[in-house]
Amino acid sequence: MRRRAFTLIELLVVIAIIAILAAILFPVFARARDAARKTTCTSNLKQIGTAILMYAQDYDECLVPSAIGACATPDSYSWGDLIQPYARNTGLLWCPSNSIKVRVNTSLNPPRIVRDRGGSGAPARDDCTGGGNNTGQWNYSYGVNGFTAPGLPVADRGPWNVVGNSLAIIKAPAETAGIAEGRGASPWALGGGSGAYHYPSVDGQVDVRRHSGSNAAGQTNAGVVVMYMDGHAKFTNLARSVARPGNIWTMRDTD
Repeated sequence: MRRRAFTLIELLVVIAIIAILAAILFPVFARARDAARKTTCTSNLKQIGTAILMYAQDYDECLVPSAIGACATPDSYSWGDLIQPYARNTGLLWCPSNSIKVRVNTSLNPPRIVRDRGGSGAPARDDCTGGGNNTGQWNYSYGVNGFTAPGLPVADRGPWNVVGNSLAIIKAPAETAGIAEGRGASPWALGGGSGAYHYPSVDGQVDVRRHSGSNAAGQTNAGVVVMYMDGHAKFTNLARSVARPGNIWTMRDTD
């Protein structure tokens, strides 16, 4: 008995069904993958926050400096280097949703995490560890909150705007951003522009494009993962984070 072959129409129907299922399922898989990455980024920031608070306990309740020493010298360290005795994992400084990854310059003793020099312009992209790495490919995924508020008191600035800030100066740690997903010239240190109350300045430093559904400035759902100064971390809406009252980028508890 001869077996009946599929007709062309039947094959086209099967292909169409497969295409429809793929169109439905692929976005679901992509969202699930992004949710997993966002969870990892949040977990990383929470562990970084724990390490920073442990550092502060050993240094008279003072924050770890954002950076010390001149670039490409033996005494040059960044905050990521300085918390390693507590974090013990340089991989925490990389968010899987970020195409820029973390690299350690092992030619130094102790080894240092590759980062840019800071500032703006071509020299800012230079490897501060002196290893010659392209910091457009290797850098921190997260930056400390060093936003300023020109002409305003210290309370209207981020915790890392002043070197060696005491935890005591932060009046509402659970509502004050410590570290967030960074981008721009210096993703490891957030600041510059017109200050913490200026939406374009904050948007120019934090990376709202890292997670799906939050990929453009000005969108109502645009946001970043933030570690707050009490140690907890969560995904935070950018527009609400800059609003007054409720601005999280300053140390003021009544703005």
